[in-house]
Amino acid sequence: MPFLIDSNVLIDVSRGNAAAIKYVDGLADGLHVFDSLVAATAMEKALTLVTLNRKHYRMIEGLQLEVPDY
Repeated sequence: MPFLIDSNVLIDVSRGNAAAIKYVDGLADGLHVFDSLVAATAMEKALTLVTLNRKHYRMIEGLQLEVPDY
């Protein structure tokens, strides 16, 4: 399953956060879309949105959401 990764996760990667890097590297094989957060895009493209901001998106019915636990 492809993923849309929120910029807050990518910021952690860019800062050298080893746990964030390991998490992103460990995502399932397939297309990994690195883009600014757009929940509508994730839903339209049937992507799982990876974000650290669960509270901002939990109310969006039908949005596949994954929050890393690093």
